[in-house]
Amino acid sequence: MKRPVRIAILLAVLGSAAAAAVALGASIPIYTNAMSNTAARGQLVHLGKSTCARGGGAGALNVTVGKQTRECQFRTPVVGANLDITATTRLLAGTRSTIQARTFVAVSLRDGGNGQYQLAVFPKKGSFQLRRDVPPNVDRTLLAKGKASGIKAVGKPNKLRLQAFPTATGETHLTAFVNGKKLASVVDDAHTASTLTGRFSTVSVGSAKAAKGAAASFDDLTVAVPDPFG
Repeated sequence: MKRPVRIAILLAVLGSAAAAAVALGASIPIYTNAMSNTAARGQLVHLGKSTCARGGGAGALNVTVGKQTRECQFRTPVVGANLDITATTRLLAGTRSTIQARTFVAVSLRDGGNGQYQLAVFPKKGSFQLRRDVPPNVDRTLLAKGKASGIKAVGKPNKLRLQAFPTATGETHLTAFVNGKKLASVVDDAHTASTLTGRFSTVSVGSAKAAKGAAASFDDLTVAVPDPFG
């Protein structure tokens, strides 16, 4: 079987365990990608119709935002609602200085057309946003935000991690980390959480405005599921 099929079966087997787990529990890695070669980097698939250039070098997936584009997203092969995604990101120094402050690197869960949970880090400003987006007009709710001393500057690696697991009462427990430091731990109510039916896990670079020329790299990607015994 191909890897995406194996992953889908594993998620189905672990589905009941995930439904009972809490966000602060341990996780079982089910997919890793060191971006070490073209085939590995090719496992990440471009989402949407945005103009994005992709490449690779030094063991990383490089992404550059094209014209009239705000964000470039690439999804992993893992499909599921209750996941834990980790990726080492860099906002590259080649990003135009005029847009660096408003450009973010991000990891997202429950993506796929009707919204997403996203941890966005702004390396130039040393700040982050944990947010819920709901199209079509992108109704954005900031679940948490702020400055964090652990966020590294432009050109430096920032290890982003986002967990989205259900609570016993049906809400979604979200926990966000950067470079091993917890940024936020919040609970999204059951009604709102249920509106996000997407199942993609993604990495991205972008801005609230057109971000042509913004460039980022992504490396050491891991997607996990809850460990009911952790």
